[in-house]
Amino acid sequence: MKEILDKTTERICNILTNQPEVEAEIRYFAGKVYRDLGDYQAAELMQRRVVALQRQLHPKGHADVADALSNLAIVLMLRGHLSEAEALSREAVAMGKQCLGPEDSNACCLANVLTAEGKPSEAKALTEGESNK
Repeated sequence: MKEILDKTTERICNILTNQPEVEAEIRYFAGKVYRDLGDYQAAELMQRRVVALQRQLHPKGHADVADALSNLAIVLMLRGHLSEAEALSREAVAMGKQCLGPEDSNACCLANVLTAEGKPSEAKALTEGESNK
């Protein structure tokens, strides 16, 4: 399955280089599949490209950028790159609140990263703050 995903993603993304919205969406879902398959390195590469495309499409910030940042942070957490995952998660939360307001769901990702970093009290405070809204 991974080989099929590799070939299909490469072929489709090469065709879509002039359609960044579509390329970002395909890479987003391919990255999630790679993550589910346990290929965190391939997932990270896909999600980094998604972040770059979304930042290009929305240079002033957008919910899609925040979502892409959260997805990349999850992969980085799974790879053990916790400080970068935390920084991206914090950026996603700030951008999500700016774009979506209190209904932003990126705080859950940040709480997971904080827990993985051994900061359970900070994660708990974050999730309790979100549930009180």
